[in-house]
Amino acid sequence: MQIVVKNISKDYGKKKNAVHAIKDISLEVEHGEFLGIMGPSGAGKTTLLNMLSTNERPDHGQIIIDDIDITQLHDREQTKFRRNKMGFIYQSFELLDSLNVKENVILPLALSRSHKKLIEERFNYMMNLLNIEKLSQRNVDELSLGQRQIVAAARALINSPEILFADEPTGSLDSKSATILLNYMQLVNQREKTTIVMATHDAFTASYCQRVVFIKDGLIFSEVVNPGNRDKFFEQIINMQRTIGGGNYFNVSQDY
Repeated sequence: MQIVVKNISKDYGKKKNAVHAIKDISLEVEHGEFLGIMGPSGAGKTTLLNMLSTNERPDHGQIIIDDIDITQLHDREQTKFRRNKMGFIYQSFELLDSLNVKENVILPLALSRSHKKLIEERFNYMMNLLNIEKLSQRNVDELSLGQRQIVAAARALINSPEILFADEPTGSLDSKSATILLNYMQLVNQREKTTIVMATHDAFTASYCQRVVFIKDGLIFSEVVNPGNRDKFFEQIINMQRTIGGGNYFNVSQDY
């Protein structure tokens, strides 16, 4: 599913106290692309991600997804579009402690009143794909941070979203768990042709993307494209982070 962004802006506050979070940004995300969004803290990454995912409305401009201008949809229409087309992975997991793993994972399909057979088929497929079948009946408080994030990924993907949005998905994970999650996200992107848009501070995390857009002060500063070699791409990302300022610089050989 293609995303076309045309001259969007977003301000917070009023008049002299206004903060210009996003300033006249335009970009395109191709169908099946794995796009990273990077930049220093406060650059506007999360604001941009929230607008692309219909969680916030831009003050100006258009966001066109699958030939539909989502900025023109009413709240109820946006909610339906979000439920049918999108999946979300958050740094804070957003799992429900009162439900076990299976109940958390199937929640999107249960809320949309999908047929029981479809729910079971998709649940078994996702648990097998992410290699977490043994966690099915576990309670959330029995899971490690890495296991919680993988379960959150399964929930985000169970309804076969055409677009997956991820906001700092590895931010709470150790290096091993982060690598496992990123490998699965890459697998889903390649196998399911799911378009993925991910905001991150971390150069290693971003190196799994096909392209990374860098934002500074609410504007697109630059972008780098994966040349087909993740080590070289990682170095390109590091160099751009040094240029733009901010971000994390992990040593791949030691930390991953």
